[in-house]
Amino acid sequence: MIQLSLIIVGFRMIDNVEKINWNESDEAFPAFLIILSISLTSSIAKPVLQSDLFHVCTL
Repeated sequence: MIQLSLIIVGFRMIDNVEKINWNESDEAFPAFLIILSISLTSSIAKPVLQSDLFHVCTL
């Protein structure tokens, strides 16, 4: 059952990828790193915490 919920959450997250302004590097780079880290860690919690660090580093 957990796998099904993660698949549903994944599809809902991917729907928002098209809303990212990929021409703005201060928005695109952290978004890319978060998407990549979610894929590599198979976790959502750790990359969400890392997203704050990614955002601060690109300011």
